[in-house]
Amino acid sequence: MTGVDFYINGKPTPDGAFALDVSKRMTEQVENLLQSAAYLVIDDQVKKGNEPSEILVDNVSNKPLTQAKRNIDVRFGSAFTPETIAVVERALIRNIKRYTERFTGTLADMSNWNWYLQDFSKGGTGEARRVNPTRIKTLSREQRLLLVPTGVINEKGEPYGTAAELALLRGKRGTGFMYATKEALNRNRRFNNFYFCKVGESKKDALPGEVSSRGTKCLVIRPRLKKRVSRGRPR
Repeated sequence: MTGVDFYINGKPTPDGAFALDVSKRMTEQVENLLQSAAYLVIDDQVKKGNEPSEILVDNVSNKPLTQAKRNIDVRFGSAFTPETIAVVERALIRNIKRYTERFTGTLADMSNWNWYLQDFSKGGTGEARRVNPTRIKTLSREQRLLLVPTGVINEKGEPYGTAAELALLRGKRGTGFMYATKEALNRNRRFNNFYFCKVGESKKDALPGEVSSRGTKCLVIRPRLKKRVSRGRPR
């Protein structure tokens, strides 16, 4: 509470006769800005096809946005577009050509790589199933997409994409085409605004006849789902 003295006919009014609650007004303005910023973020994401999947107001779920005092956390499902698929595949082809020598062209042929979806949501098994990525509209926080070198095989019919990656990792350059692709995608603003990429490896889910004894490596793509609006700026 901030007191303000008023004078009537040159004489001060009695103490406490008038007071202006400046701090309260300022707090209300900040809270209104916080709530308005959240609505702008949500509206922008919805226009891009990313519907909110969870909203936490002051770290409490099911609390109205209009009651926000400190911060608002919003989780979205991320739209997965044909443009995103092209960004990923172009980055992979570019790094295969950069880090390997061309013999058969099998490794850089995207028809030899397949997309799989893992779903760990309620009722989901987490088992990877092959999908057409152009038919996937959004990715929730419980889902991830895998790009696997299923058709990269040698003359014996054995998958060798992982072995090629490991050979490069042990080489002079110390990195492989999958890891280079991961780094490139995570630096790409168009991609990094909504997703992040890592290199996964699974011995349990290794491709039949896999050359590598460590299992099969693949690119793993997951959505960036959380945006926070606080008494600063959206981030």
